[in-house]
Amino acid sequence: MGGFATHAIFGKEVLEEISDEMLASVIRKHPGIFGIGCQGPDLFLYNILRIVFCALAVAVCAAAIFIFVYLGWKWGLVSVAAAVVFGALMFLFKRLQENKELKDNPPPSQGDFITGKTDNDKKE
Repeated sequence: MGGFATHAIFGKEVLEEISDEMLASVIRKHPGIFGIGCQGPDLFLYNILRIVFCALAVAVCAAAIFIFVYLGWKWGLVSVAAAVVFGALMFLFKRLQENKELKDNPPPSQGDFITGKTDNDKKE
């Protein structure tokens, strides 16, 4: 993911420019925490929710066999439905994250097949 790499590279560049040696030494002692901090708060919004819903979907699917055997087919279907809901939520948050990354980092404009000119070049 380009966003993660870009944030890490920018954090490294900022660290090189810090004039306060005490602050720089604290950051160098804890590079992992600094690296996570460089990603910003969005790291925890969609990614953590995706991981949680994925884990829940897998756990419910694994438990569904035992639920079918010990509690009956009605509760088994409820557990399968819950797994489907958790899986759908996981894909929803994945799509939200991809849309946000595309909005924040739009792809470069594509050139014409023959001339290589982009839409911006044609307007001039």
